[in-house]
Amino acid sequence: MDNIVLKDTFEVFLQDIQTPANVFFLGINTKTDWVKKLSSTILRGGIGNLPKFILQDSNEQEFSVDPLFWGDSLIGILSGTTSASGTATVKVSEKLQVASGAVTVVGTPVGSSATIFDAVNKQYVGAFTLKVAAITSPPADGTWVTIVYDSTVTGNITNLSADKFPKAYKIFAHTIAYLPSTQSIVQDVYLNFYQATCDGNMSASFEGGKEAVLPLKFMLTTPVQSNDFGQYITVPR
Repeated sequence: MDNIVLKDTFEVFLQDIQTPANVFFLGINTKTDWVKKLSSTILRGGIGNLPKFILQDSNEQEFSVDPLFWGDSLIGILSGTTSASGTATVKVSEKLQVASGAVTVVGTPVGSSATIFDAVNKQYVGAFTLKVAAITSPPADGTWVTIVYDSTVTGNITNLSADKFPKAYKIFAHTIAYLPSTQSIVQDVYLNFYQATCDGNMSASFEGGKEAVLPLKFMLTTPVQSNDFGQYITVPR
């Protein structure tokens, strides 16, 4: 159908080609981009060096997705790894008041040492007995300090491996089309790409008051024994 309006982004599903049971839903997106790049050279000749032929090669296509929200799966797609339940040691900080030359933490420390800072960033050494950290040469009782210590947490862990690269996926994307004269939905639009690999590049900015995002850019290739990147499908309603 022609003379229609596409004004919504695509909802996107990724299916792991190696492990088809692994499907990721990238539905709430702010933007999706479908880009085709074609290298063209004009062949010229004769008197006046006239253009006689267009030599076209290097047909390339890309598909990019800007998800609205952050997600563990996005890290896995970018890094080529998967998350698994496990434990890890992290640094934990708490703001506490000194009492009797010590502070009592809420969390569970690992090890016996702690580092403590006062309001002017003067550093103190703390030694744990259970959850109580005795401070060497402590500041006055009642002083607010920040204590930093090691603690063990349990959660989903994604290893950021230097020897792993993004996997290949099938992309299934869907949006809707409108008829301008009635403002009604008249058509579903689908994009199926048979083989897509995330370029793995990441630039995440964490700034106060601004949402952190992880855009994904996929390079499209043709499967073995196929000349097609995929399909563009329209279905009237």
